[in-house]
Amino acid sequence: MKQLPFNTHTIYFTLDDEKIFELKSDYTKVAVSAIKSPSKENPIMVLHKNQFDYAKVYLLDKRNPFKIDEETAKVFNHIGFISDEELTDFIIS
Repeated sequence: MKQLPFNTHTIYFTLDDEKIFELKSDYTKVAVSAIKSPSKENPIMVLHKNQFDYAKVYLLDKRNPFKIDEETAKVFNHIGFISDEELTDFIIS
């Protein structure tokens, strides 16, 4: 996931506290009260931290041929899915 599809999708994500954010193309996050319904004209992508947590160990395993790349790890760190310590360990190890 080198780039998120900001030019074609509205991207939302949820954190553990169930807050919902819209992710902007500069990776700033804006709190929203609800996820808009998708349409052909306005497709959406939703990332859930609790779902990511199930796969995190697998995705951050350097021996895994399907691991995420460093750029993607930095994005997930920026939005709060990966801690600073996890990111450092992933990049250094």
